[in-house]
Amino acid sequence: MSTFVRYVFYGPSLLGEHVLVFMRESLGVPIASGAREPLSYGWNVALLLFNWCCYAALGFLAGLKLGGVLWKER
Repeated sequence: MSTFVRYVFYGPSLLGEHVLVFMRESLGVPIASGAREPLSYGWNVALLLFNWCCYAALGFLAGLKLGGVLWKER
């Protein structure tokens, strides 16, 4: 998968991964690492769910904006 596509579709997940790896390496927070991944399977699933929630919220707010519920026409 290209880097551009990863950053567009998995941006919140990648940002969360970078933050968790930084916390583990620099701050000494006990975060489990995976066999071939920087984080364990459980953390990857949690970050994927976080990614989906971010895009669901973005879609919901865009729908409100397009529907005119949140911001009324003047």
